[in-house]
Amino acid sequence: MVESILENYKKITEEIITNLKNDIDINNLMNKREEIIKELFEDEKINKDHIKDVYLSMGLRNLDEKLKLTIKEEQSKVKEELRSLHEKKNANNIYGKNINTINIFNKKI
Repeated sequence: MVESILENYKKITEEIITNLKNDIDINNLMNKREEIIKELFEDEKINKDHIKDVYLSMGLRNLDEKLKLTIKEEQSKVKEELRSLHEKKNANNIYGKNINTINIFNKKI
């Protein structure tokens, strides 16, 4: 039972990583992943040490680290895009202000 739940967890995590790299929405997948985790730990019959052993034996820790790194990379890309947009906005504002001040000196009195 634990193996099948964690296998589903693994598939969804891999799909999340793929979607992140392709800029596809991951909200639904993250919600499914959360539900799997809740389902796994709600059953009191399942020993948590057994869950941990299966988790490690399936290599899910490495997969979770890969997901974490992918999320951080995407966050860095978004931050860089925001910085770039901010710089462009500032440059545009300065350019607009300079045009207005130059026009004042061109007027005849």
